[in-house]
Amino acid sequence: MKKFLPLLLILIINIPSGFCSDNSVQTQQFPNYVILHYFVPSPSVNNTNELLYANDYFLPGKIVTHNKNIISLNGMRYNIAEDAIECQINKQYCRISSPNKISEVEINGTHYVYKKYLQHGDSIQGYLQKIYTGQQNLYVKHFIKKSNNSDMKCDIKSMFFVEKDGGLPQKCIL
Repeated sequence: MKKFLPLLLILIINIPSGFCSDNSVQTQQFPNYVILHYFVPSPSVNNTNELLYANDYFLPGKIVTHNKNIISLNGMRYNIAEDAIECQINKQYCRISSPNKISEVEINGTHYVYKKYLQHGDSIQGYLQKIYTGQQNLYVKHFIKKSNNSDMKCDIKSMFFVEKDGGLPQKCIL
């Protein structure tokens, strides 16, 4: 029994390090930003229905976290239908899974924030496109609604919101 004790001790020390080692190929293909959730897109991801997205293709952008970390990506787009930011890293697709941890998303110069806003008296959380920042902040929210036109299945509806005195953005009556 005493003969096997040193061998057992060596095994106990070395086995966990083998399971915990970082696989650099996997890390390169799936970077761990803690806020992204990888997914397998539908086969039509490259032939997108332009009405589902604010921009048809993945464009360069960046994610700014509350900790002031900046994640620069070559491919990002806003999915209007699912109210989600989608990213392309190498050949992998992901969505921001923890939007509460980010302060801002920029996609090719267009800024989005994830925050609460008031719509029809209800407090809702979602992505708002930032249009103007000043004493009053101005945002636009895009929605998809069924179309009355027989050729198209849906239309994009835009609703404007104004944020006054640090309160929740409210629907702007034009």
